[in-house]
Amino acid sequence: MALVATLLVSCCSCATDSGVTSTATGEGDTAGSPSISHPSEDADDTRDADNRGPVGDIEVVPSGPIVLRDPKGERAWVGTADRVRWSAQEAIIELTNVRCTFFEQGRRVLQASAPRARVNQENGRVVLSGGVRGASEVEDAQFEADEVEWDIATRRLVATGHITFVRGDWRVTGGERLEADTALRDAEMTGQMRFAGTVAP
Repeated sequence: MALVATLLVSCCSCATDSGVTSTATGEGDTAGSPSISHPSEDADDTRDADNRGPVGDIEVVPSGPIVLRDPKGERAWVGTADRVRWSAQEAIIELTNVRCTFFEQGRRVLQASAPRARVNQENGRVVLSGGVRGASEVEDAQFEADEVEWDIATRRLVATGHITFVRGDWRVTGGERLEADTALRDAEMTGQMRFAGTVAP
């Protein structure tokens, strides 16, 4: 059963009470595991998830970002989207037309966008799909791919499908798989690749 946004118009704050988010502090029941929060959420709200609202699929139009925090309570991923769908049974948040920022120790390290995203609240994995674009905030590097999966535990990403990776003057296309750290400081691509670029004298 889908509940439309008008039933959760404050989902901005009400979505947190309906299960879209977990305790922002990472304390209590969420300690030791990733948590989803909304910046407007009351950090003292420690109600059980079973008491946060109706069970089922909830679809909302958010007015602010969704925050994925690591087990220490630090921001790891922040995303905004045109529409959010939350599945209570699967603990999955689905986003449409998502723009997101990845963090390391409180610092922005990667910006990305994609038509679709899935955030797993249980294991902290984020999957961007439908044509992903990403650019490092700390390196002269960027990429494009059909799909990207990022793991909060390892802070690494794996990109697959129609990959283009650019670092400085170098451009690599045609790889089947790109694995890199979140900031794109180091990256490894496999598959049949084509290189273009210049070598400094």
